[in-house]
Amino acid sequence: MNYSVFWNGEEKAVSTANINEPCYNSITKQEFSLFSVKGSGKLTIKSSTSIQSATIRPFSLGIKPTIIDEHTVTVELVGAAKFSFEINGSHKQNLLIFASEYRQTPACPKGGKIIRFAPGVHTVGRYTVTESNTLIIVEEGAVINGGISIENAENVTVCGHGIITKQIYPYGSPCKGGLMSLQKCRNVNIYDVSLIDSIAWTCVLSNCDNVHIDNINITGSRGNTDGIDVCGSRNVLVERVFTRTWDDSFVVKAFDTGNVENIEFRNSTLWNDFARPMEIGVELRADRVNNIKFSNIDVIHSMTGYPMMGIHHGDHAVVSNITMDDIRLEDINGGQIFDIRITDSVWNCDTKKGRIENVNIKNIAVVEEQRIIPSRSRISGFSSDADIKNVTLENFSFCGRYASDIKDCQVEIYDHVENIVYNDNAPKSAPRLNRISSSIEFISEPFSSDGTNYSATVRLGLKNKGKTHESGHFRLHISPQNSADYDTDDQYFSLQPGAVCYRDYDIKLMAGKYVIDVQSSNPCVEYVYKYIALDAHISDDIEKAVPFVFSNYYGEITSGFLMATSDSQLIVKSPRDDVDIILYTALPVKPVEGEVLFTVEETDFGIAPAITLCKEKPVLAPQLRCPAEITYVFENQPKVEAINSLRIKSPKGIQSIPFSKLGLPVGCRNFLFEAVLCTKESESRRYPYSLFHSVVPGEIAHMFCNVIVDK
Repeated sequence: MNYSVFWNGEEKAVSTANINEPCYNSITKQEFSLFSVKGSGKLTIKSSTSIQSATIRPFSLGIKPTIIDEHTVTVELVGAAKFSFEINGSHKQNLLIFASEYRQTPACPKGGKIIRFAPGVHTVGRYTVTESNTLIIVEEGAVINGGISIENAENVTVCGHGIITKQIYPYGSPCKGGLMSLQKCRNVNIYDVSLIDSIAWTCVLSNCDNVHIDNINITGSRGNTDGIDVCGSRNVLVERVFTRTWDDSFVVKAFDTGNVENIEFRNSTLWNDFARPMEIGVELRADRVNNIKFSNIDVIHSMTGYPMMGIHHGDHAVVSNITMDDIRLEDINGGQIFDIRITDSVWNCDTKKGRIENVNIKNIAVVEEQRIIPSRSRISGFSSDADIKNVTLENFSFCGRYASDIKDCQVEIYDHVENIVYNDNAPKSAPRLNRISSSIEFISEPFSSDGTNYSATVRLGLKNKGKTHESGHFRLHISPQNSADYDTDDQYFSLQPGAVCYRDYDIKLMAGKYVIDVQSSNPCVEYVYKYIALDAHISDDIEKAVPFVFSNYYGEITSGFLMATSDSQLIVKSPRDDVDIILYTALPVKPVEGEVLFTVEETDFGIAPAITLCKEKPVLAPQLRCPAEITYVFENQPKVEAINSLRIKSPKGIQSIPFSKLGLPVGCRNFLFEAVLCTKESESRRYPYSLFHSVVPGEIAHMFCNVIVDK
């Protein structure tokens, strides 16, 4: 444990919860302290790690810690508060403080019963309640191993400052499900409890009416550990919630369990190690999803570049009267601000698609400089019948500077969209955003003299389209990480209105696929990118082959992979003879609309975009932030007939492999190729150590290199 915590001099317990943060290779521990308070007081935090600086998120709390000495910080609180205490400029090694106001235990409902979990550990598996008029008390100091399911009951309250957790249960355990499940319930109150490390969706409401969730805390580290999912329910208020989840935080869905109406999420703080903070969709199998509101919410960290606010639809519901108001975004790591889209998806079942109408997104603030420029927001309908109408944007600000129009908000508007407006209601004295347009062009096109390595010159341009002087830093960025040779340093710019500056970059690339983009912490700089695919040319002479180089996000470099063909055989030489190598091949196919062209490991945590094919052009695909998701959602794109693989154990010297073993026809002169080095280090990582940066090469071939056999 790194921290100890004292409230008004009294030591409080510090516990740990599992977390799974980028690069998602291992489960680590999140320390947190959970206690109730009466009135104001002094919080003292002691850290075994030396403290050079300290920050409290969300910033909107306005709480400033005082560093007493190298290992001690004090915080004056006027009452209850929930926040992330972070030291030395990083969210890592943070401490979560859940200081809730003390409440008297409510009286037992008339004619009802009390279920009490006293301080201590209670292992219950799945605890089911079916009786109405029930009071469930999880006392401070109580830990319930398992989950509580409330079914077909009304007038039920769950309260107390204790913990409900499935942290002791492995993923796939027979103790399935989330930590709090309500099915066909009415008049339910849930408050003050903490839900830690679920196996599935953490808190689920299905076909319920009149539910109030107040002042609960949620952490999760496993797939599908959404925070709160309101499914096919009505008249639900969720407030004063803190989440750190490994999937969506606040979600609205419908699974043929009735319409969804009058749902409000407010006054909460969200942290997403994966997926979306606020989401309506994808499954919306109801007639109406109406009157949904998210308000006064802080997103303090969102790691993957997914949308902060999403409406994703593909079923028959009419989605209407949606409000997202007073949303403050802190560390969002390249994420979209919002994404509104109607499309086919693997999650949708209805044959008819509904529409989206009357959406109001207002008072949205990106409150701190971003190292990665936020992805462009998007509004995209499906057809004339499944369209999007009447979306109003209002008062978007970036680091305190307000957008003047929809272009300043960097919103892409696609087909079947009508009446999208931006209202600028910011005070006249408020600072305005000066948009700086960006451009990337090749001064010299990528040229290869050896069939493997390419050289080019890229010109990055900035133009100040605003009315006042702008300055800051920019940089060229190439994905996959560590795969290109170029100047990665920040460059300074200083631009008067109308002025332009250029910076030329000499870059060296190996054959493969890349995204080249501009990055800047100045919120005025527009995001632009270039996608390129470079063929690999090989000959029939392995002695003349030019080495290919393995590289990855972690900075590992392994040079010396050789490849040639002769007499319908693939001839290869591995750069290492002490580890296995896996070769993957596929035959090229014609690209199709919507096909995935590019995702790499760092797409998984927001540093690189995904790219798809739209109207024969590459376009950004911010909905694809998890490369592995493509195997589920897009099912092996591109649609190659087969991906063939061959594992060579500890290859010694030159290997000759008949085409027939690789699924290639005799005399083949064009094929798709990938190779994976099975190093010890890669065994514990989410994605393999692949030559062309494929993340799931046995299932998706979009990053395979196009190999051409020269005559």
